[in-house]
Amino acid sequence: LNATPAGNISTPPAPLGTNIPIKNINDLPGMRLDL
Repeated sequence: LNATPAGNISTPPAPLGTNIPIKNINDLPGMRLDL
């Protein structure tokens, strides 16, 4: 999974509960998911 700017993820575009596990992966500086 490539670290992309927040709001631009290559994984399932999770507006659902799917962003919960993905959030841990994107827990990088400036790479957080917009929930």
